[in-house]
Amino acid sequence: MGQTAGQYPMQGEKVMAILLGIDPGTKNPTGIAMFSEGRWILTGTLLPEGRKVSERIKSVLDGLDYYIAMGVTEIACEQIVQYPGRSNLHGLMSLVQDIKALAHEHKLPISFYMPSQWQGNLRGGLWKEFIRQEWKLPEGTSEHCLAAVGIAAYHLRRGETCLL
Repeated sequence: MGQTAGQYPMQGEKVMAILLGIDPGTKNPTGIAMFSEGRWILTGTLLPEGRKVSERIKSVLDGLDYYIAMGVTEIACEQIVQYPGRSNLHGLMSLVQDIKALAHEHKLPISFYMPSQWQGNLRGGLWKEFIRQEWKLPEGTSEHCLAAVGIAAYHLRRGETCLL
């Protein structure tokens, strides 16, 4: 019998664990990265579609649901930072709440990390080049994909994962 989310494998059954890293966005694209066995296997962006924030959130969640159906076993997501002048904060907070609900619906563990955690001491644009080189991502990889890779990689390094 095959593995499904929320179940333990049967004795002797080989399971491919997949971590989904998410850099949420409602105005900007949502970056995603999938990792298995300690290496990235897919990066991409989900473009929010629609005029209303609720429509854009639904389009992103539909995309995330599609990738979760590929066998995701764990999620790592960027925690939204509140600061003065942030124009899309309400939509982002709603998206993060909906991502939590999506993880719960699929019985997936989810962790959240502040940018200061996963970017470490690499301020400005330094983190982007570091991640691109460390994970051998192609030139032109979007900032949103790089952020999703950074979030997932940080989660893996912390060791609080079912993937190790």
